[in-house]
Amino acid sequence: MTPLRLWASVARPHILAIIFASTITYGWIFQGAHTGALLFIGAVAVWDWFIVNWMNKATDLEEDLANGIAGAEAVAAHKRAVEGLGWGMMVAGLAAGAWLHPELLPLRLSFTAVGIVYNYNVLGFKRLKERYFFKNFGSSILFTHSVFLYPLFGLGLEGAYPVVPLVLSIFFFIPLELTYEVMYDLRDIDGDRRFNVPTFPVVHGADGAKRIITGLLVFSAIFPVIGAATGLLVLREWVVVAGVLQQALLVRHFAGGERLPDARQCIALTWWGAAQLASYNLWILIGLPLGEGRAP
Repeated sequence: MTPLRLWASVARPHILAIIFASTITYGWIFQGAHTGALLFIGAVAVWDWFIVNWMNKATDLEEDLANGIAGAEAVAAHKRAVEGLGWGMMVAGLAAGAWLHPELLPLRLSFTAVGIVYNYNVLGFKRLKERYFFKNFGSSILFTHSVFLYPLFGLGLEGAYPVVPLVLSIFFFIPLELTYEVMYDLRDIDGDRRFNVPTFPVVHGADGAKRIITGLLVFSAIFPVIGAATGLLVLREWVVVAGVLQQALLVRHFAGGERLPDARQCIALTWWGAAQLASYNLWILIGLPLGEGRAP
């Protein structure tokens, strides 16, 4: 494997793409403009997730080897260097961010702390990655930080954007995001079962995990629908329900019936999600209407 391909396999660019697109999308929803500050915040979110992904590759090495994940063998050959570089990049990124955008530092420290307990045993407690439900709940906390709190606090809108639309948006986004995670866990079911990682597919079986995905999609759709019906959300806030429809079709395509998704399909699923978010922003940038905005 070439150094570039190794880097890409560890960095997981498809994950970083959907993080950036999600942060930019909600940042625009919050303030109604694509500013340089918003793009910088999106880049910070990408960096922080890059570090989590990087460290995760070192700590999940046994499962990744068992599941045949691309780049796992190369990481295994350089595990100590990969992990050491990850800690160095983490500290350097926080230090640079504290200088360039100090307002984000408390949230970034909180994000980093969750990322550490997600990937490592801390003070004798088993890491979140190895705990039923908390594996996914920990990831939800990270997404709430980077997609919602980073742009709100980074743009100084924490007291200006209404609480109810924010809560409805978070309750829409998190269940939808969890469907990606369960799909990846379906991909990894054999290796996770071998190492007793209590994912939904391992605990409930593949069929049970697929029913959980369906439930999450329904639960996700409820909140923008309620927001649209009651007027609590304006068009630009509730139109994101289209993401649920796309995800439902893709999940059926990749994991319908007895099928389980493979690594390539999970990556494709993530790129499709990033592309849909990018299309939302492209619609805005070329000047097409998206309804009246909510003035911060």
